[in-house]
Amino acid sequence: MAISQRAKNRNKKLVNELITLPEFLDDRLFIGRLKRFGLLDDFINAICTKYPSCATDGLEFCQWHDETEVYLDKYIEQEAAELWSKAENHCPELINASSDPDYHDLAVILPEPYASERAKGYNWRISYYSRHGAKNHQVFKTFYEAVYECYSSGYTDYKPGTLDSLVGTHDWNRGLVVTKACKIGVWLNEYLEKFATSDELELFA
Repeated sequence: MAISQRAKNRNKKLVNELITLPEFLDDRLFIGRLKRFGLLDDFINAICTKYPSCATDGLEFCQWHDETEVYLDKYIEQEAAELWSKAENHCPELINASSDPDYHDLAVILPEPYASERAKGYNWRISYYSRHGAKNHQVFKTFYEAVYECYSSGYTDYKPGTLDSLVGTHDWNRGLVVTKACKIGVWLNEYLEKFATSDELELFA
């Protein structure tokens, strides 16, 4: 069904409606990513400098949107460039700042190892780990996109060497056994009873 002219005019009015700074700050959709990145205060200072009357007169929805996107893009570009320059082999290890530090919620950005994914244009991946081993991964076309995803998900603390500190630990090795059980499609207890080596059994003693 075609959209009526009245509906078009109503939608246009909403897009062009002036939104004051207090209204902007009261909208979680507007400020959600800025808060996750820890940029809200800096953004507000910048926007008030650029538009001194925004607190009372307001800005259009599209202005708030565009200013937010430009600010976030510039920030991520700077962060990506810094990570690229200081991370060994351009593989930064990033800890989730809001997670339990004992859990070691870790994201590692690395070049995509599989040719089949690279053939699709996915040149980078994020591999996720905890103290119990590998969890999952995502693929991306650019290093920038991978950094953006990490920062959007709370992985902002650069902690090189974290993965090496986890590999081979008791919790890590137990996690490997659980992964083996999942791969062959059995419960952990069944794996321990029928398939586990003596070294693997010792991990659960």
